[in-house]
Amino acid sequence: MWTMNAVNSHYSFKSCENNSKLFQAMFPDSQVAKGYQCGEGKTRYLSTFGLAPYFHSLLKKRVKEESGYVLLFDETLNKHIKMKQLDIFVRCWNGQQVQTEYYASKFLGHAYATTLIDSLEPAMVELGYRRYSLKTP
Repeated sequence: MWTMNAVNSHYSFKSCENNSKLFQAMFPDSQVAKGYQCGEGKTRYLSTFGLAPYFHSLLKKRVKEESGYVLLFDETLNKHIKMKQLDIFVRCWNGQQVQTEYYASKFLGHAYATTLIDSLEPAMVELGYRRYSLKTP
């Protein structure tokens, strides 16, 4: 629950570093607080490999149930790793409003049109798209 709160509140993972001491001081009579260990590394791990896949699966399920959606992408240079980064977003209805959500990222070398298609197609297939033929005869 703390990891969910940290992600939802946009806390840095570093800010979770001394939480075990904080919770022990806040709840000195609690056995749960005494055994609590969820610092920077564990919070990062839980959000990356626990929460993210779960919410990604909920997004996929919701999009598949829609009658239509829009797949958006943005290609930019990731200055940190010196590669082009392709970010993929999904836009669809969520109740009475249109919502855009992050779906995935791919790292590319040179981004030719065929490279973009090859990078986008797995996300499209995950969302229920069936390729008929994008190549000219």
